[in-house]
Amino acid sequence: MTLSRCIHTWRSASLTVVGSRLESGVSQHGAVERLGRWLFRWRGLIGSVGFVVVFWLGRPGFVSCLVGLPLLAAGLALRFWAMGYIGADARAGEVGAQSYIGAGPYRWFKLSARASAGHPLYFGNLLLVLGTLVCFRPPVLLGLVVVGLFLFEYLAIARAEERFLNREFRGVARQDLRFAARRAAPEWRAIVTVAVVYGLAWLRVLARL
Repeated sequence: MTLSRCIHTWRSASLTVVGSRLESGVSQHGAVERLGRWLFRWRGLIGSVGFVVVFWLGRPGFVSCLVGLPLLAAGLALRFWAMGYIGADARAGEVGAQSYIGAGPYRWFKLSARASAGHPLYFGNLLLVLGTLVCFRPPVLLGLVVVGLFLFEYLAIARAEERFLNREFRGVARQDLRFAARRAAPEWRAIVTVAVVYGLAWLRVLARL
């Protein structure tokens, strides 16, 4: 075999390996995005099922309800702040966005320094989950499972959103919006939901007196 033929064979093999790795990477990214989109679509139902389990197995107490309240309040405050920028996009049934927001809390709460945008709503949700777990005091193992599943779910959703932003808003400047109360107004539903959850915790406490 001549030297030129050896070089040609080596180049062909290298290109084949690189191509297969690229295809594998694209396939994995596509699978993550599809999973994130599916979880985004069913996030409400998944959260409801998780709460029912925590409510059923939890044993809230006077002290736990008081300790959990600041976490719930902080989660709602962060969500309200973020909603004042993103508005109706947060209530969509599918992963998507009408604009590329880079102002307010969306400058922070990123998964990495190179991330396309922050995810303050999801960090607010994490505070709400932690506050609910503190209030209801479920078994430790159940609490760890709930937090682990939450992180898995919303990391996948965040990755899907970032891939969407990188694809749809490539080269587009971020909008430097200001907080608007009208955009945050729909957050009253989350406030009512958390108030009901907190009230249920206190009812469980009072029922044992």
